[in-house]
Parts: sequence; structure tokens; C-alpha cells
Amino acid sequence: MRRSATASALERTDVLFVLREGFRRFIEAHPAACKRIALIPARRLRDTADHVADLVFRDAVGRLAKRLLDLAESHGQPIANGGVGITLQLTQQDLATLVGAARESVNKGIKRPRTDGSIAVTGQRIAIVDRGALRALVDTAA
Repeated sequence: MRRSATASALERTDVLFVLREGFRRFIEAHPAACKRIALIPARRLRDTADHVADLVFRDAVGRLAKRLLDLAESHGQPIANGGVGITLQLTQQDLATLVGAARESVNKGIKRPRTDGSIAVTGQRIAIVDRGALRALVDTAA
């Protein structure tokens, strides 16, 4: 069966495949779920439009800073210094894929927020130390 997209997991993931007929029966039995499911394409379209705008109007540093702030929101935990640790282990290649840049660009781009102290990197773990400084990188790269 052909698929229109592929996906990669950044962490251990359990995946459930639901056959079309089973999904159809679920929707018929739970109409409220249909309303929530209908919002998914709209959110994805908005995210895609934002991503395209970032590719056009932001440099790799700005895209990286924005993605790190997003990851802090979706996968962050408070850390001792008042910052937020991103719970995902991320390689430079993972970050490059997320921001639409070459790994080498991420390698160079990550130096700026590390140097100014807005992030701390330990192995494949990243912590947001100063959200304001990281947000400034996003705003100046627009």
C-alpha cells in the first residue's frame, strides 16, 4: 500500500496501525472524535506554512533557535538554573533535519547560542538557559 509520507521517531516509540475499516467504524461510533481529527490537517497546513516562511525568511541560526524553543515547550522539563532541559537526545543531524539545514550549518549555528549562554549542550542533551536571548536570535533572523 502506498503512503504519501514517512516519519522518523526521535525517541523510542510505540506505533499503532489502524485499518481503514476499523477507523471508519470508530468515527461512526464516536462523532465527537471526528471533530478533533478534522482539526489535524488545518494544524499541519499552518505548521507547513510556518516552516516554509522560516526557510525563506530566517537563517539557519534563527531556525535552530526557534526549533529549540518549540522543543522546550513540547519536550522540556525545568532544570535547576531556572532553564528548561529538552528531554530528547538530539544529534546535530537530527537538528539539521528539523530546521532544514545541513549538519555543518547546525554545527556552526549552535556555537552562537552556546557562546552567548542562551543554551547549554552536554552530549546529545540541550538545555535552554536564557529563553529571552534565544528568542532574540529568532527575532533578529527574521
